[in-house]
Amino acid sequence: MFTNYFKVAFRNLIKHKGFASINILGLSIGLASAMLILFYVMDELSYDDHHKKAGQIYRISLKGRVAGQDLNIALSSVPLSEALVNDYPEVLNAVKLTFNDGIILKYKDRSFVEDRVMYADSSYAEVFTVGFIDGDPNNFMNRPNTIAITKSAAKKYFGSENPLGKMIEFGEEQTLFEVTHLIEDIPHNSHFHYDFIVPFLNSRLTQPAFDMWITNNNYTYVLLQKNFNPENLEAKFPEMIKKYVGPEFESILGTSFSEFEKSDSKWGYHLTPIKDIHLHSNLDYEIESNGSIKTVYIFSVIAIFLIVIAGINFMNLSTARSANRSKEVGIRKVVGSKKKQLIAQFFIESVLITFISLVIAILLVELALPYFNQFTNKSLSVNYFANPEILIGLVILGIVVGIFSGSYPAFYLSAFRPIKILKGSLNAVAKNSLFRNILVVFQFVITIVLFIATLVVYNQLNYINKKDVEFEKDGMVVIKRALSLGNNAKVFKENILKNSGILNASYVTTLPGEDYGNTVFVPEGLGVDEGRALWFCAADFDFAQTIGLNIEQGRYFSRDFASDSSAVVVNSAVLSTLGYGPNSIDKKLILVQGNNNIDLDIIGVTNFNFESLHHNLRPLVILLDNRVAGNLLVRVDNDKVSQSIGFLKNEWEKFVPNQPFVYSFLSNDLEMKYRNEKKTGTIFTLFSILAIVIALLGLLGLASFMAEQRTKEIGIRKVMGASVTKIIAMLSREIVFLIIISTLIAWPVAYYLMNKWLQDFAFKINLRLEIFILASVISFLLAMLTVGYRAYSAATVNPAESLRDE
Repeated sequence: MFTNYFKVAFRNLIKHKGFASINILGLSIGLASAMLILFYVMDELSYDDHHKKAGQIYRISLKGRVAGQDLNIALSSVPLSEALVNDYPEVLNAVKLTFNDGIILKYKDRSFVEDRVMYADSSYAEVFTVGFIDGDPNNFMNRPNTIAITKSAAKKYFGSENPLGKMIEFGEEQTLFEVTHLIEDIPHNSHFHYDFIVPFLNSRLTQPAFDMWITNNNYTYVLLQKNFNPENLEAKFPEMIKKYVGPEFESILGTSFSEFEKSDSKWGYHLTPIKDIHLHSNLDYEIESNGSIKTVYIFSVIAIFLIVIAGINFMNLSTARSANRSKEVGIRKVVGSKKKQLIAQFFIESVLITFISLVIAILLVELALPYFNQFTNKSLSVNYFANPEILIGLVILGIVVGIFSGSYPAFYLSAFRPIKILKGSLNAVAKNSLFRNILVVFQFVITIVLFIATLVVYNQLNYINKKDVEFEKDGMVVIKRALSLGNNAKVFKENILKNSGILNASYVTTLPGEDYGNTVFVPEGLGVDEGRALWFCAADFDFAQTIGLNIEQGRYFSRDFASDSSAVVVNSAVLSTLGYGPNSIDKKLILVQGNNNIDLDIIGVTNFNFESLHHNLRPLVILLDNRVAGNLLVRVDNDKVSQSIGFLKNEWEKFVPNQPFVYSFLSNDLEMKYRNEKKTGTIFTLFSILAIVIALLGLLGLASFMAEQRTKEIGIRKVMGASVTKIIAMLSREIVFLIIISTLIAWPVAYYLMNKWLQDFAFKINLRLEIFILASVISFLLAMLTVGYRAYSAATVNPAESLRDE
């Protein structure tokens, strides 16, 4: 029985090659696209799964409100980990981590500036999973001046040599560190990465100045007992805070913790499961940029849409061809076929087409995967035979898609009554196109929504790139580790400014787009307990001119005013935060530094936005510091960029010959803040195009069938004098009506979805009408080109051929 079903199915595919080709091509593209998205989503959901105890690991973050500013940071204090282990038996272990970039490592003649250096407690390997290749796991990070190195880093420094026991010069002090462990590279799907691990004992955070509860500058992770409810531990945190944090508030800030809490302030710790960090955490001072669960949801929906669109093509073409197969159904019923046997026949045909499409889809995925990885900045790879769950999943996917695609045609065709079929009275029923029209509308609702989403994402990213942030980011070269210049910093700056390609230069502690620190400032006339936590940075006299800072009121620091040593420039958010009016030049701020409070005059106001545009403008105070700072900003002539970079490198090597010259462009660094949105936009665009291609394939097949069904009508109309244009209009009229209905449904759906997406941005575009019109016009034109092409082919056939007897 089943053999016969397959024989008939294959014969039908061969007999109707055009129909089969359109179905197989559409399903192949849809399945391949859905598989790519599925692999992407699986990768996003797999972050930190490589840790064997991942279900027990939590990160502690600080959530509170201090001096009028909310604190939502991934950092915590140094003494926290020890207190948790000592005071709470449910905490099996805890580990402190901190990360440094710009660390110089040297082995013999090989010297590199490394950005992935992690400091960790000796308990690190007891909490996290480390892939030890060589070295004693029981003696990990438990003595200073040792270093663990990943396999990739070992190859970079030592080639094929065994790295264990080798001595690496670490940092600018060139302290010798012994390589004690060789470890596997950390997987890409980890929320933090490193190439080197050194003991926390070597961190500057071990100094007494950092051993305070109210100073937050490291990351704390805890390992809890199995199946322990983290909420039960969080419930004990207020007691711990009063015990340890309270006394520091009283001794340092001169206020009791109870008074602190009464003043609209709070201090609390929160536990985040390690597996939730990548997709659900968006705090200040995250170790790396995280993903977004919204993106995962969006891409999952797109994958479903693509399969649905491809399945709708199958349904449409199958029901449209019902009249052609009606006699087959009638004869089968007359000779004794039961309804369930006919249903089985059509389902097998559908599943067969789906599995042929699935095989082609797998080949397409393998061809597309390297390019998809470039789009998404991932390193996805699929070993189908090493992962039986993937093979099983694909088989299930093929069966589900086959049944979904063939369900309506199977039940529709099997329900035909043999008497009507053999009398030839079924044609009117078979030509009933209501269901097909509903499916076409649904297809184009999806494609128009995707097009609108693509245009919105593109316009939002374009808006961010061009948004006036009150400084000129183009043409700015960033030289980090400027502290390496030491006493030569001033001379270095003077020397580079003599070059015609160097327009200006400035030393600054923190760069735009980086995480700025904050501290308490008190408005003039108020007490210390009424201060506000404001963000701050320090820069020299040339910062405003170098970066092109727009001063709205007053002026920037000047060497002509000796009093500027006790002055500040603020952004407008400071004025609103402190309750100052718009004209607040010459007002004072008090910088709270323990028992020494410093009076500072406000001499200038700017709208400088120092963060990504995900945030509203937050209050920033710029302090004057004419000494060397950690970063040197250099404005170069846009026509002499290469020449200027070469010159800067030569000058650097004159002053710091033993350290590599490393630079970046500020505009590129700032763009990295929006890489998740750019990735989303790229994938949106790619799969929106594929969705419309699949939908157009279905339209092409449907238009071909409609033209075939009306061949004689077209011939008669031509004989009676109808022009080609009129015939094309007649065949296209129905499609125009369907796209208008699709547009009316798609617009409110797209508006709701994209309005939700834009809520992640403090600065965003308006959802303008022209975006919706453009998406619909593009969809309409593409549909009309597809249908028009087939209609034109039918309209230009010689009437003698179309009217010839079959």
